[in-house]
Amino acid sequence: MEQDGNKCIDNVHIKDCDLFCKSCFTLVCGKCFKDHKGHEITDIDDIVKLLTTNNALQLEIDELEKRKLLEKETNDLIFQTKIKEIYDSQLSQLTNQFRTLHDDLHIKEIELKRELKSYFEDNSEMYYTTISMIENELENSSQIKSFFNSSNMDKLKLMELYQQFKKSLSKGVEPSSVISTDTLVDSKYYHQSLLPKFEEISKQMSVLALKSYRSTRLKPMYNEIPQPERNVLYRFNQKSGLERYCLKTGNCDILIPHTAQFSPVHNSSYLLFQRVMIDQVIYLFYRNKSYILDLKEKDLEWVSREFNIKVSVAKPESLYCYSSIYDGKDHIYIIGGYAHTSVGNILRFNIRTREMQELGTKLLVPSDTHSLTLDGDFIYIIGGYNTDSHLNRIDRLDLRDHSIVNIAILADIKNFHAGACYVPKEGVFYLLSVYEPIFFKYDPNTKKTTPLEKPTKTNYCSILQYDDNADLLYLYRNGSPFIEVYNIENNLWSQLDLKLSEPTIHSDDYFYLNNI
Repeated sequence: MEQDGNKCIDNVHIKDCDLFCKSCFTLVCGKCFKDHKGHEITDIDDIVKLLTTNNALQLEIDELEKRKLLEKETNDLIFQTKIKEIYDSQLSQLTNQFRTLHDDLHIKEIELKRELKSYFEDNSEMYYTTISMIENELENSSQIKSFFNSSNMDKLKLMELYQQFKKSLSKGVEPSSVISTDTLVDSKYYHQSLLPKFEEISKQMSVLALKSYRSTRLKPMYNEIPQPERNVLYRFNQKSGLERYCLKTGNCDILIPHTAQFSPVHNSSYLLFQRVMIDQVIYLFYRNKSYILDLKEKDLEWVSREFNIKVSVAKPESLYCYSSIYDGKDHIYIIGGYAHTSVGNILRFNIRTREMQELGTKLLVPSDTHSLTLDGDFIYIIGGYNTDSHLNRIDRLDLRDHSIVNIAILADIKNFHAGACYVPKEGVFYLLSVYEPIFFKYDPNTKKTTPLEKPTKTNYCSILQYDDNADLLYLYRNGSPFIEVYNIENNLWSQLDLKLSEPTIHSDDYFYLNNI
């Protein structure tokens, strides 16, 4: 930077700096001292002493580093879970759409070539027929000429040939010997009839491709992704509807009442075992219907539709007690259920097309109301209920090939049912018994169980949910007026009092905590 000989610029000073202006947060020399009239001026040595003696500067730097590291982690999370995920999804859609366009064009190409070949075969038949006629006439002429040169002439045969010759002449030479352009489909006809078809197809394909591209075009994401709303609990209750509860302020708002059209108000729906919210969209499933609510819409309304398939159970319209989990990509997996008896069906709901698919894979034991945890390409299916008994097993579903295997059967631990979850970073399961408040963790590698501090009570309708941001477990228990919180590091339980419109947790409630 060039310096004016009579004026200090930024940190380039004319004289030595031995002062510091706290008001402007800048160095001051004897030349520019007059520009800081009325400001708080101090000696540089005093500032240096202050910063070095009480670690003020170090503390400020540490705080800045923490803040920046948090910003980095947040941006990394947004990029991996939002930007890259959407990019991969849209890239896959584009690939599939243009593969479909290519297949359609290939089919049209075959159809047009087949039509072209048909025209050519018709013209070939006409050509060979005409040539045969001409060759017959030439043969007739040759025979008449040979009679004139013969020494032994057959007068009657000559007159017969002559008569045929005159008849052919009376018909005219042109019509009998030249293929008519009115009947022949020549090469011009091909270009006039088929190419417009191809041009129209090409135009349609281009428009379709453009629409497909526009519909999946990737937009800049950073300015469009809303920051997650933290410390907010969403709850759908059969009596109050969907409410939003702020854990920090205690404020509770009813977002949409239970009387709203298509609201999933059903007794014994056991929505407690469904905890799916994707990009502020709630997905619930009951019997043979899906219920979807987009919280980003200005006017909230439930959208309900029947499954596009008939689930292979005796009475699919009576199927309930689903457990559901999002795979982090395009699908929600719906595990098991109950229809007069526990079933082993596994369904998969596509959040893009909103279509349901039934997998060929079945649960190893028909059951319902499980705890589910996602770990990469695996879903852990923990506990559950099998018509008349609680299950003490842990199974694992591989999302890549939909194979399912058993991980553990804990015969010595009674009735942990659904109050359970898997913590990937520890590689252990946290399990809560049904009728007795016994809480423990299980390591599948060592096959070892470790007793832990237990909560106040338990219930067979309990869900344990892991918050990896704070390393906490949240216990939603049927009949409880509060959520219990387990601190993994300290092995301690605490209570999170709720001030909801309906204070008691019910098995038909849907809960989603935005910290998780």
